[in-house]
Amino acid sequence: MMHYIDHISQYVSETSLLLMDRLSSHTCAAVREHIASKKTTAGDPLFHLILLPAKTAFLISPLDMGAISAFKSHYYKLDRSTIQLKLNAVSQAWDAVSNESLKNICLNCGIVGEESMASLRRRFEKEVLGLVPSELQSYLDFYDSWKSGHIEVEGATRGRGVTMATPDQIPEAHLDGAYWSNFGRRASIH
Repeated sequence: MMHYIDHISQYVSETSLLLMDRLSSHTCAAVREHIASKKTTAGDPLFHLILLPAKTAFLISPLDMGAISAFKSHYYKLDRSTIQLKLNAVSQAWDAVSNESLKNICLNCGIVGEESMASLRRRFEKEVLGLVPSELQSYLDFYDSWKSGHIEVEGATRGRGVTMATPDQIPEAHLDGAYWSNFGRRASIH
């Protein structure tokens, strides 16, 4: 991870956001200290590190929520017929994504800005069905049927009324919808 930080530091000249998930190689003290040691020519921190809360990247990761799409919209218009042209296309495509676009993507993700937590939660809840990503809905229905005793799964004997412990990695303060703060309790599905 430190080699990667050294690599990207070559392309950064002013204080920039560095967003990462909570992978242990991102959060260990040595890596955080290495990031903090990087400075601009004026002596300011080169990176402002933001660690995404656990289980929220699908909602608030700027890469997932628009930056990659912005990059691809330029990249696929460029000649990529050789390795060198692909490398050039990557640089040209990222250069074509404006800082204003990236700023707006970060604002939309709630990473920066003044939008209230209540407003962010309302917007995020519109992105999911019953506080579970819509592509996982069929799994949730299956789980609920099994948990309620309507179907049997060979080898799985969890009886009714068995409560699930709240996972340590999901803090109650983040995305306080029913599925985030009370793991295992299903919110109403519209």
